Amino acid sequence: MTKGKHKVLIYATNKEWGGSEHLWYDAIPFLLEKGADVYVLCEKTLLISSKEADLSVRCQLTYINRLPKSLKFILRAFRKLLGIAFEFDFRIRHIKSIKPDFVFINQGLNFDAFDLLQWLSVQQIKYGILSHAVDHRRPFNPTIVTALKTGFTDSSFNGYVSKSNILQTSIMIGMEIPKTQVFRNPVSRPDSSVIIPYPSSSTEYSLAFVGRIDFKVKGQDLLLDVLRQSKWQNRNLAVRFYGNGPDREELVQMLTDFPSKRHFYAGYKKPSDIWMENHGLILTSHFEGLPIVIIEAGLYGRTCIVTNVSGNAELISNQVDGFVASNDTFEAIDEALESAWDHRTEWQNMGVLLKKKMEDIIPKQPGRILADTIIEQI
Repeated sequence: MTKGKHKVLIYATNKEWGGSEHLWYDAIPFLLEKGADVYVLCEKTLLISSKEADLSVRCQLTYINRLPKSLKFILRAFRKLLGIAFEFDFRIRHIKSIKPDFVFINQGLNFDAFDLLQWLSVQQIKYGILSHAVDHRRPFNPTIVTALKTGFTDSSFNGYVSKSNILQTSIMIGMEIPKTQVFRNPVSRPDSSVIIPYPSSSTEYSLAFVGRIDFKVKGQDLLLDVLRQSKWQNRNLAVRFYGNGPDREELVQMLTDFPSKRHFYAGYKKPSDIWMENHGLILTSHFEGLPIVIIEAGLYGRTCIVTNVSGNAELISNQVDGFVASNDTFEAIDEALESAWDHRTEWQNMGVLLKKKMEDIIPKQPGRILADTIIEQI
């Protein structure tokens, strides 16, 4: 690692929404190009081996060493009773040792690093934040609200992946978030040299549900409740579920309730293979940031059926290039799916419109945008 003009520390929290997209990883080449030394602090489970090897060469990579809660309690008690000045937060010790010019906080949910934000503010260390998702159903206690108000106020920029997440966070903490900016995450773009034909609809229409199999977040179980209705079981509509997560086994078991075996778990597949065999995307999320799968489906020319939560509907025009359920309830999802079914012969043309929209909106180098934003603050 060569000596640069500035020290930039990237702290990536180990959350699904803050890790899987790796916008911060894509920003690193552009930060290095601008002469910065880059330090990465994250948990080992966040990186696949190829990215780990790359970062080890180009940056100073450090894995978070979390102390057991029992040991933290003991150290806290000693510090309070005996006045021992021992800092047991590994993140803070690491930042103190590096003395960065700027700290970039990549957090999954909008409160993950609330305590660190408050510490950075008190220490007057420049920092910026990117939050990848907001669970608007989760109430914050007064301690978190106070820390977030300070953290967002003193941050150099407050990044989100959707406009809706900005509004939701403002409501949750009772303060308009200043210095906001919407960032787009990297997406898997179709290979222009490979043609992905639109599937035949002569036997059935198929929808892909792509994402973490987590009922509390994605609502796959809710969609299956809708599909259990006799009207849907008598229609040639199939839903294929892709991905993994804590509710995978329960999903597989629930799918056995459908005698036709039309709906099934399809495991992992790369985007080109998914869109080779499906006419559109369905996503019945309870909360989100802005799902990559919506953008990917659009870039592959596939229409989308989504719930109007977080950023889901920000890139979809209802009954123009997709379908938007008014909320994440049984009734709203059934209504949106019914509307989509009535327009099923138009799905292909809707996908063409959505593809054009995505190509116009989504930047080809989102990492450069983030790197430029960071460097501007130093």
